[in-house]
Amino acid sequence: MKLTSKTFVIAYAAVMAVALLFAVTGNSEPGMPDFTKAFSDAELVERAETDTMDTYAYMSEASLDDLKAEFADFLGSGWTSSELDAATLQDLASTLDEASLDNLRGVTLYHHPAFPDRQIALSRMRIPLAGDKHLVNISVMKAAESH
Repeated sequence: MKLTSKTFVIAYAAVMAVALLFAVTGNSEPGMPDFTKAFSDAELVERAETDTMDTYAYMSEASLDDLKAEFADFLGSGWTSSELDAATLQDLASTLDEASLDNLRGVTLYHHPAFPDRQIALSRMRIPLAGDKHLVNISVMKAAESH
């Protein structure tokens, strides 16, 4: 295919349209979900971004099983999940205080082959001051070379 000025303009317009779409929706790359919309009946209470991780904190009364089911539906096809293994849980225990570890109700990791430099963690913690509500955290971990 011969690159003409018309072809270049069309290609440039398409690239700019895609860039604008992701800038407007808050997605940093094509196909990554907008995690601010992960749960329909939960309140997004905080969002934080660093070079290596984006976190989304929700408050919800939903059970862990219900949260996992809704999150899997939200992510769509192609995502696989796994529970933390014993060694990772042991590492996690060494970084959390006893009260935080006691309140932790589940951690599930999600992977997608289209995003090999990303790992999504869904966790739920019981927060005693919030009655029946739990802190639901989505952590989008980025590989060191991807940022």
